[in-house]
Amino acid sequence: MSARQTYIKRNEIGNRSNYNITKNFKYRYSEFKDSIFPTPLPIGHQWKETIFYERRVLSHEEWSARKYYNDIPGYNSRLDELQAVVLRAKLRRLSGWNEMRTAAAARYVELLTAHTECVKLPQVMPGNTPVWHLFVVRVAQRDAVAQRMQARGVGVGVHYPLPLHLQGALGPWRRPEGSFPHAEAAAREILSLPLYPGIQAAQQERVVECLLEAIRAT
Repeated sequence: MSARQTYIKRNEIGNRSNYNITKNFKYRYSEFKDSIFPTPLPIGHQWKETIFYERRVLSHEEWSARKYYNDIPGYNSRLDELQAVVLRAKLRRLSGWNEMRTAAAARYVELLTAHTECVKLPQVMPGNTPVWHLFVVRVAQRDAVAQRMQARGVGVGVHYPLPLHLQGALGPWRRPEGSFPHAEAAAREILSLPLYPGIQAAQQERVVECLLEAIRAT
């Protein structure tokens, strides 16, 4: 690995004295912190090791790349020894949390079944039993719909906005736009609705109400 792309080692997280910052580099890192994102499976704490970037690589004021747009290969590590201890304790509750996710997903399906002309629901292939890490629908003009929902206080996500074959990090394995039209169409339409263990029926009804209003207004 070149000096211009030096990884911050895991044992350096939180110890800023170990950072070798020169005039040619800026840095940014995500602190070791609790995850408050409302959809993922409970995984305790998380951090993301990032890399030093040469100034010319990034143009944003915070010297960070756009979320989910990867220009340089990296890695995301969430299971060191401390993580394992926390997760081992949480495993006893995992089945119950998954049951709550499944019930919440079924409730979304019930609420949206009458609106499949404008909202495409996720499909489960026979023989599969999902735990609903995400509940992803597809809508036209997704970005406008998402903005309207967020303006009304409904947190939605996009997983993910750029297909793998268009990511800069793939380098020579990239393919031109149009190579995988189904993946590209999905990336333009997918929208993750709030889903987590303990979400209430009234909250989901509110999400669906805001979703349908946003679609109608778009």
